[in-house]
Amino acid sequence: MQLTRVSALVLLAVVAGCSFAPIDGGVQNVCGGTDECTGSATCDMDRGLCVSNAVESLELALELIPATDPGTDRPNFITAPFEVTGPATRDLQIPSWVEVSGQVRRGDQRVAADLIFTRPGLPGRPVVRVRTTTLNEPLVADGNESDYVVRLEPGQLYDVEVKPRADTMPGSDTPWLRALPPMRFIGVVQTPEAEGATTIRWRAMFPFPDTLDRVCETGVLSGCSLNGAVVSMVDGEPFGQAGLQVRAVAPDGSTVSSTALTEEDGGFLLKVSPNTESYILRVTGGADRPLFPVVDADPAFLSADLRIRVPEPRVIRYIGRVEGPGNRGVASATLAFESSDIGDDGDGVQGSFRSTVTADDEGAFDVELLAGTYDVVITPADLDLAVSTETVGIVPPTSGDTLRGQLFALPRRARLGGSVTAPDMREMPGVAIEAVAADAPMTIVPEARHNRSSEALTFETGQFDLPLDVGAYDLFLRPPASSGFAWVVAPELVVGSVDSTLVARYQVDAPVPLAGDVTGPEGAAVVGGEVRAYAMDDGRFVEVGRARVDELGHYEMLLPPRFMRP
Repeated sequence: MQLTRVSALVLLAVVAGCSFAPIDGGVQNVCGGTDECTGSATCDMDRGLCVSNAVESLELALELIPATDPGTDRPNFITAPFEVTGPATRDLQIPSWVEVSGQVRRGDQRVAADLIFTRPGLPGRPVVRVRTTTLNEPLVADGNESDYVVRLEPGQLYDVEVKPRADTMPGSDTPWLRALPPMRFIGVVQTPEAEGATTIRWRAMFPFPDTLDRVCETGVLSGCSLNGAVVSMVDGEPFGQAGLQVRAVAPDGSTVSSTALTEEDGGFLLKVSPNTESYILRVTGGADRPLFPVVDADPAFLSADLRIRVPEPRVIRYIGRVEGPGNRGVASATLAFESSDIGDDGDGVQGSFRSTVTADDEGAFDVELLAGTYDVVITPADLDLAVSTETVGIVPPTSGDTLRGQLFALPRRARLGGSVTAPDMREMPGVAIEAVAADAPMTIVPEARHNRSSEALTFETGQFDLPLDVGAYDLFLRPPASSGFAWVVAPELVVGSVDSTLVARYQVDAPVPLAGDVTGPEGAAVVGGEVRAYAMDDGRFVEVGRARVDELGHYEMLLPPRFMRP
């Protein structure tokens, strides 16, 4: 495909294909001999299907998503990458899982907590995350007490996060999350390799250290208890702020301490996780004080008694309207206001505030904000209109507490339109088209960070119309399963402005069949679930096909022979 600009941007895909015949009004890839296939495609007589022999070498990985029926509880299974150069058979034998159990304790006391086990996924795919929670009562097996049990893949290295829950401590009304910090353990669970059909049992213990009770001091600010106070200044004197939440936050945004609630004098006590190299102290208003800013304080700038000074916020009522083309109000548009300069006076304390409001049926909105400069993201419910961003300064009015008259105008979204045809140019109706929002290039405008995925279906004429926000997308065209054609996958489609019109003509391609049987550790067929295929493209894996596992444990999918390039 080559991208050019005339009166529109034109994407043209010309690929090899097969003959087909309409069945039940649809377009199907069928053949009775190779002479019925076009280009380099040949007829797979067993399938009655034209298949592609002009295949780019695909580096492929498969993921089995098990059925959710009772008795089939097992982790997702992901194969190591392998090369596909033509029609192939790939059986999947699911290994025995590793049953990991252990204790989450502070001394002899069981701690109510969530446990999250993570390991890297395929490049470009989400991390593999398995979550469990501690049991209400300990499980006793082989003479051992266990507070949790989880099933993990064999031969993998996992990080573990232990997050105390909001359950109250025994004999107390204090939640565990106010008494203990989250704990992070990097590379601590190395599950052994599978041993045939035997379920492997593994122990992993997660104790909270006794050092959390020692007082933090100069040079020792983690793995200890941190005392401080939150105050505002009234007539030059500190005034304690009660009912505010305080926690320590690492540079990546993760919480690394217990969550404290300030007392009447503003005092708080935090338990800070061990091995925490740096953090800021974050003060929030919580549900009881929704119009209080988020205040971040660097401990290095605070007084010796860790006194955090917070501003006295002034609430401003902000009224405006969201309009689309033709000056019509945009009903149910969502406006997200976010500021990072609330009360910043250069002393190491920085305030931020975020609020979200939904416009009414006429596009009018009414929101309470604090003084500051806001980035505003306006997301319309109307999918024909584009996401828009604005920067707005909110300053106290000269009289009263209400600012009026703001107007946000939303343009229409860019359009991706065109057609999908079979190789002999007959129209392909019923092709599902999905543009999945991807990471935008840094040169794209700010709106690109908020682009939404979009879907469409080709009409009887094979034509389609897909509205898109500014941003980057992975584009998937999925013909009906009965058609015998593979997906068309076009990664990294970029929409640079809302006044763009993309015109695309796509032709489906002869597929590369991949089939196999799915068996469990004992060799029995694994029934149900779904197999998903991912192919490497520019350093990341992109999904290229799916198939259901049938009642015999067999799967068969039709893969595209190549990616479409802009």
